[in-house]
Amino acid sequence: SEESQTQFASLNADALQAKAAEVALAPEAKPNTEADGVPLLSELNEDTFIDLVRQLDQEKRPAGEAVFTQGTAGARLYLLLQGEVEVHRNHDGEDRLLARLPAGSLFGELALLTDKPRSATVRTTQPSELIALSRAQVEDVARSHPELSGQIVRFARRRLLMNLVSTAPVFAPFEPAQRLQIL
Repeated sequence: SEESQTQFASLNADALQAKAAEVALAPEAKPNTEADGVPLLSELNEDTFIDLVRQLDQEKRPAGEAVFTQGTAGARLYLLLQGEVEVHRNHDGEDRLLARLPAGSLFGELALLTDKPRSATVRTTQPSELIALSRAQVEDVARSHPELSGQIVRFARRRLLMNLVSTAPVFAPFEPAQRLQIL
C-alpha cells in the first residue's frame, strides 16, 4: 500500500515544527499556479499553528511515486517541504496534467472535507519530503481551536474556484489576472 511504502523520517517534534513553519510561512513558498497567494497555514494564529504542526507526520518519497491516486479514498492533506509533485487527472482514459507544485504547496485538502474519492493523482517528480495531516488530527486540533475548520473550508473553496477558472474552457479567453478578479 502507499502508506507502507512511505519512509517516515526521524526528525524530532521541534525540528519538524521549525521546518514546517519555514516552508509554510516563507513568502517565496508559493505554488507556481494561479493559486498563488492562497495561504492556509500562514493564516493561522500562532497557537493553532503550533498545535497543528505537533500533529504532522513527515514522509520522504522517491521520484515517480504516487502520493495518492485518483479514485482512492483520502483522509490526509499534504504540505510539500522539498521537491516537486505533478497533479494528473484521468478522464475517459486520457491523462491530463493539471499542475506542477513546488515546495511550499499544500494539496489534498478536499480529503479533509469530504468522504469522496481523490479527484486526481499526485506523483513526485523528484525525491520529495512532505508533511501529512489526517482528518482525525485536524479534528483533534479543531476541538481546541474551532477557527481551524472554517479556515480549511475557506481555503478549499477558493482552491476549487481557482481550479475551475484555470481549467474550464469558458474562462480560456481571460488572462490569469482577470480570472482571479472573477473570483
